[in-house]
Amino acid sequence: MGICMSCASSGNGDENIIKDIYENAVIMDSRSDNKTLSLIGSVYSQQGSKATNQDSALLQQGFGTDGGALCGVFDGHGINGHVASRLVRELLPSLLLDQKKTISSSTDGDDYVEEWSKACVGAYQMMDDELKSRRENLDCSCSGTTSVTIIKEGQDLVISNLGDSRAVLGSTNSDNGDMMAVQLTTDLKPSVPEEAERIRKSKGRIFALVNEAHIERVWLPNQYYPGLAMARAFGDFDLKEYGVIAVPQVSHHRLNNNDKFVVLASDGVWDVLSNDQVVSIISSARPETAAKAVVDAAVVGWRRFPHVKMDDISVSCMFFHETTKSIFEQSTMGICMSCTSSSNPDESIIHENAVIIDSRSDGTPKLIGSVYSQKGDKATNQDSAILQQGFGVNDGALCGVFDGHGRNGQVVSKLVRELLPSLLLDQKNSSTNGEDYVEDWSKACIGAYQVMDDELRSRENLDCSCSGSTSVTIIKQGADLILANLGDSRAVLGTSSDNGELMAVQLTTDLKPSVLEEAERIRSRRGRVFALQREAHIERVWLPDEDYPGLAMTRAFGDFELKDYGIIAIPQISHYHLNINDKFVVLASDGVWDMLSNDQVVSIMSSARPETAAEAVVDAAVVGWKRFPHIKMDDISVSCMFFHEISQNL
Repeated sequence: MGICMSCASSGNGDENIIKDIYENAVIMDSRSDNKTLSLIGSVYSQQGSKATNQDSALLQQGFGTDGGALCGVFDGHGINGHVASRLVRELLPSLLLDQKKTISSSTDGDDYVEEWSKACVGAYQMMDDELKSRRENLDCSCSGTTSVTIIKEGQDLVISNLGDSRAVLGSTNSDNGDMMAVQLTTDLKPSVPEEAERIRKSKGRIFALVNEAHIERVWLPNQYYPGLAMARAFGDFDLKEYGVIAVPQVSHHRLNNNDKFVVLASDGVWDVLSNDQVVSIISSARPETAAKAVVDAAVVGWRRFPHVKMDDISVSCMFFHETTKSIFEQSTMGICMSCTSSSNPDESIIHENAVIIDSRSDGTPKLIGSVYSQKGDKATNQDSAILQQGFGVNDGALCGVFDGHGRNGQVVSKLVRELLPSLLLDQKNSSTNGEDYVEDWSKACIGAYQVMDDELRSRENLDCSCSGSTSVTIIKQGADLILANLGDSRAVLGTSSDNGELMAVQLTTDLKPSVLEEAERIRSRRGRVFALQREAHIERVWLPDEDYPGLAMTRAFGDFELKDYGIIAIPQISHYHLNINDKFVVLASDGVWDMLSNDQVVSIMSSARPETAAEAVVDAAVVGWKRFPHIKMDDISVSCMFFHEISQNL
């Protein structure tokens, strides 16, 4: 046992965001005996008939407290709805924690439910303000997103809701033991009298179109637009003066022994399935596939209406009590399957810290890879990492590590993690010639990296003049690996030699000022390269006439003060064709490579259980840093991907 453990780094107690699960995955944690697993929940999303999946979902373990959790679904709408929903998913958790910390510092701390409730209202308002502040680069005048979130702390659930996504509790009836559905939120639509009253008082208009008489919509006072089908939302700023608000409806539920799970879903579920049907589906399914079972049932429901375009469908569910027993009683195989939706192959994403497993053709589990990150001695973990299954093609994958630096490095690395995958796909789709997909992907990487850098430059509210991020990514398509590298994060292959011994093959170059070709480019553009006396082993890049900023790499996202002086965001591209001897690839930030050699990392990974290999490398790097107590430990992140029959070792 012990597979798919999502373990909090002990040195990172205030960085609970490293335990996020996005679509489509299952998250488990170890119980107190450290031998069995407890299912926390699962997330699943499927694109509808539109060109882009505008839904986002989140399940975050260890939120606020070790036993806490955050569960959320965000359903975007309008031309930029997909961007809005993903930004909310990315930024709202930290806003909630910041608001809670601020409120707790000014109270006696006796009523944490009340503190969380106030934190939700404050964080939602800040999130809406953040979207508004991006109006020059992100038009949310008629775009936005719903948001339904549940914060679990101990036995208490704090529920916040904007719009028409919904939260439903699955609980047993005390009298007869039957499962029953308890709706925890109200669908905040214009048809709700209190919502309609507020909108009309603010001069907004509410009426339904003739061809959809069952859907009340919100309109401007003197124009037949935009026709919003909800009364509260993030974004939709054209309607904010007319009664549409971003103030969440907040409620509280105290769990009891009868409560089994909670399910959050976008209206792509609720438009075709009732609360009772959803609860019945979840209680009948294996817990680890419950979210997917609801999505599959909703897809069947939409097929009853072939003349209607299917909506995006997203489910995030969280289980309570002893879910462990039912998992392992039903099957010892196939647990923790992260199944890619066939119509949405780019939505199987794992961030820190988790293990991703897929099913083989015979239904048995196959390990794809794992991700692990630990904060160093700085206040914030500036690293980000990703492992995305089903990228490009069904058996494809994207693996990446992003090491931020500078005052806003943590923001940059997370934005790159969030946006780069879709940019890569967009570039590939727009530039493909269909004859040489390796060449197509190589060009896509160069284009996407440039677009990503331009995106950072365009953000007036994010100062990247002396902040930025490395990026090392591997796109796997069949047996081909396309590597793209900026900076000093590194990719290393673990492969067997002719005599059967495992050896390390470095796939990327650490792009530092000490590399002659890199230094030559920088000096040719009047940038200066030299090391400080107190750290003579570290070459840095400086402006022509100022002894700053002293960047320790030659390629990076951001760092715009140095972009005129030889620092570039053009990745170094390479290609590797896998053979039967190749076992795994590991990507890591320099928090690993500063302490461990390539051979040491490969040896650690080959000696560890595959499902804990990434964590084992991080742990070894931590031990390495402890040998130098006078030096602040760097952030440490590892993303690894396995090939061939790793499943035999599980």
